[in-house]
Amino acid sequence: MRIPSRPVSGELSPSIAPLIGVVILIALLAPFVDRPAKRPAQSPPPPEADFDAIVIRVSPGPRWQVNGVPMGSLDELRQALTPVANIKRDAPIIIQPLGDIPPSDITEVFDLMRQIGFERVQRRDAAK
Repeated sequence: MRIPSRPVSGELSPSIAPLIGVVILIALLAPFVDRPAKRPAQSPPPPEADFDAIVIRVSPGPRWQVNGVPMGSLDELRQALTPVANIKRDAPIIIQPLGDIPPSDITEVFDLMRQIGFERVQRRDAAK
């Protein structure tokens, strides 16, 4: 058997038409292919996950500080802590009197924390 020196024109000559057809089909069908669903933007962990105790320092005057942030009145204290109570009622609240504080001032803060809805309110005297 002898190998032909040149291919026969119809048998081995590749045709580009089927290749173009495949590319066109891919281009037309690509938008309909099921893609992975987009994930929603990751939100921060919920605030109730874990946080330290809220320390309310009561100083003469009376003046209040919540974790070092001064509060001008009991109303301001209520506004600052109500959202926390709505999220986590069992958040530990520590009332810390600084100096010679009348018991009525400390009782006002205790009562306010209970009215807001906190369940774990305790008094801790400042270390001297």
